[in-house]
Amino acid sequence: MKLSALLAVLTLGFLLKGTDMAAAQNFQWQANAYNDAGNGGKNTAYLTQGVPETDNIAFRAACQAGSSARFAPAVFVYNTRNLPRNAQLTVSFFVDGRQVRTMQGLVHVPQSEEGIYGIFLRVDIDDPLWEILAANRYVRYEANGMGKAGMNLSGSRQAIERFLGDCRGIFGMRQAQPPQQVNQGQPAQPSTPGGRPPQGYPSRQMVRYNCQNGPQLTVIYRGDALRYVYDGPDSAMRTMRAYRGNRRHFKDGPNSITLEPNRSLVDYREGNDLYDRCRAF
Repeated sequence: MKLSALLAVLTLGFLLKGTDMAAAQNFQWQANAYNDAGNGGKNTAYLTQGVPETDNIAFRAACQAGSSARFAPAVFVYNTRNLPRNAQLTVSFFVDGRQVRTMQGLVHVPQSEEGIYGIFLRVDIDDPLWEILAANRYVRYEANGMGKAGMNLSGSRQAIERFLGDCRGIFGMRQAQPPQQVNQGQPAQPSTPGGRPPQGYPSRQMVRYNCQNGPQLTVIYRGDALRYVYDGPDSAMRTMRAYRGNRRHFKDGPNSITLEPNRSLVDYREGNDLYDRCRAF
């Protein structure tokens, strides 16, 4: 076995034991973008956490020109216990013991021994996971109840913001915005009556809510539209638009969200029925 592959195996063992192997092995976050001559000259951006100048990598994400969707395929090192390639996984992320995100993924088995064995996720460029990885010092994650692995996030924000900016440029997105700060206990920003933001109010804001029915709700506000996702098995990001210009009432077909003026409380309805009530934290 090559030394790089052996290091990867040892790193995985330490991660699953909860040891901060990333710090011990001088793991670093890095973002790079270039024209990939070996892949038809496509513009490509990479985000990694690993030991520089080695194949010892615990995380890797990429985005590439020509993609039909704004997703960055990402792989997290993890012991999937000999599950077959592409077996379905439910992956949960934890910060300070609190579950903050749940997504659907697949078992990743690399083509070569230097690759990452673990979890494959297709992560939307605006998914809350990026801010979770950028805003915290440490995250744990678990797939199908097979035990938690850990990832050191020290120094991640600068690399993640650069990577997402490069991806937005590659995908031709008009607004090259950095990921937004997750509201973690700070009061929600005020708004004027009718829901229109006062002068200086950010056009994009991510707020997380605790909901009465159990799951947590993440909402990204974008002026006349919002994107929302319930953390849970059904974790697809969806879009609602302001109903008749009212930025306190948003609709997505029969479903709707109604906001308190300061966005601290959300009522989520399916048709005419109140499905859930969620409060910002």
